[in-house]
Amino acid sequence: MKLKNLIPNKFINESKNVNALKSSYEKAIKKEQELSSLMLTNLVKYKQAKASGDEKAIAKHTKIAGQLSPKKKKASEVADKSYQAYEDAISGLHADAELQIDEALARGLKPLLMIGSTIKSTAGEAALVKLSDKFEDIDDEQADDIASHLNMAIELMQDRSPSEARGWLKKFNIASKDALSGKSVKSAFENINEAPMDQNFQKEWETSCSALINHIKFEQSKNDRTNHRELSKLLNMVQDAQSVPEKLSKIASKEFPGQ
Repeated sequence: MKLKNLIPNKFINESKNVNALKSSYEKAIKKEQELSSLMLTNLVKYKQAKASGDEKAIAKHTKIAGQLSPKKKKASEVADKSYQAYEDAISGLHADAELQIDEALARGLKPLLMIGSTIKSTAGEAALVKLSDKFEDIDDEQADDIASHLNMAIELMQDRSPSEARGWLKKFNIASKDALSGKSVKSAFENINEAPMDQNFQKEWETSCSALINHIKFEQSKNDRTNHRELSKLLNMVQDAQSVPEKLSKIASKEFPGQ
């Protein structure tokens, strides 16, 4: 059976449309986050200028705030609309994906493997869970080993680790292709202890810590002896915490070379 007969062109075209909407949404979110970061930085500089009595700097950062605020509001509106368009699109796609899985089950394991060899995260968590259930319904040890890679992807998706989930879904694609070609597939749980660090999380963590450090240093600049010791402790804590994801990532890279 050819793959094009198993998955209609309508489903493939809708998947491409969802990918385009997702890309637009991610760009809109990135723009919103960039403006938020600029507003935060400007706020810190404004407070510093106000504390020092620098009227020229106060006027400068007040003007910048007035320019950034409407841009941030517009960016948030665009991000909301982009997200809604993406959500509306995947709702229909998820239903189509689940229908394809039901039809595949009626024809045995091979069609499930054909779907497994190409399925992407855009199919949605519900469709992936349903596909996992259908593998389990086959009641076969080899089917369970193949589906274990899919189950890892689902678990990471539920844990809000999308990039790691995509990595395991690719492994599931490969496992399905290997099984279709008659190769033996090992369970994903045979040689795994922990998943590698998600790079997006690491970047967000370090950015958030940098913002906290800037706030603490600003409070310290006021030369208020009352909270000086407590602020110093907080600064050391945040600086230590900032490097945790990087250190953990290095440890994980030694345990999972090549990932």
